[in-house]
Amino acid sequence: SFKGVSNGEGGKDDFDSEEYETHATVLDKLLAWEKKLYEEVKQGELMKFEYQRKVAILNKQKKRGASVESLGKTKAAVSHLHTRYIVDMQSMDSTVSEVDHIRDAQLYPKLVSLVSE
Repeated sequence: SFKGVSNGEGGKDDFDSEEYETHATVLDKLLAWEKKLYEEVKQGELMKFEYQRKVAILNKQKKRGASVESLGKTKAAVSHLHTRYIVDMQSMDSTVSEVDHIRDAQLYPKLVSLVSE
C-alpha cells in the first residue's frame, strides 16, 4: 500500500486524499466512528447512573450525620465522577463532530456524484 508514504515534501501522498476513497471505505470509516460513539454513550450512561448513586449515598450520609472523613471520601468520589463525566461528554462531542464531518464532507459528495452519473 502507498498510503502513508511521504511524497518527499513532508506532505501527504496523493493516495491519502479523500477524493480517492471509495464509497465502501467512507462507509467503513463512518461505521467505525458510529460504533465508537455508541460505546461512548453506553459508558456515559453507566457513569451517569454511578454518579447518581454516589450522590444519593452522599445525601443519605448527610442526613444520618456521618463522619467528616466518610463525607469527604464520598464527596471526592462524586467530584471525580463529575469530572470524568465532563471529559467523556467532550469526547462524545468530538466524536459526533467527526461523524458529521465524514457524512457531510466525504459521504455526501460521493452520493451526489453517484446520483449525477
